[in-house]
Amino acid sequence: MLEIIIVTILISTLLNLFLKQFGIPTIIGYIATGTIIAYGFDLHDAVHNQELKEIAEFGVVFLMFTIGLEFSVKHLAKMKKEVFLYGGLQVILTAVFFSFVANSIFDIDIKSAIIIGAALALSSTAIVLKLLNKSRSNTI
Repeated sequence: MLEIIIVTILISTLLNLFLKQFGIPTIIGYIATGTIIAYGFDLHDAVHNQELKEIAEFGVVFLMFTIGLEFSVKHLAKMKKEVFLYGGLQVILTAVFFSFVANSIFDIDIKSAIIIGAALALSSTAIVLKLLNKSRSNTI
């Protein structure tokens, strides 16, 4: 497992350094790293794999740490309209859209489609908030 963690950190660092040259948010690099690691170490079929669960916990911790570095209460108070109004609308509309696509196009039952829509909406929110934060800081 240690080898997987070291390779993950190496790939995510190199990939994010490369993506930074094009102005692409680091969260995209982390998602791509997760995909590379899942297929590179054949973890995508391991539903009950304990190593995969431990690595996923590291990913959640790193994501929470990154988000914690980005936002402060003062910063959140300044962006309350963007975060609560636009962010809320973005989450709801994206969840509804992805749920509809999962249900109608991929013929997934409605309960599973709602879960998929909610998961994709939350992951897209991290990307949208990062882009919004970056564009707002460039205009100030």
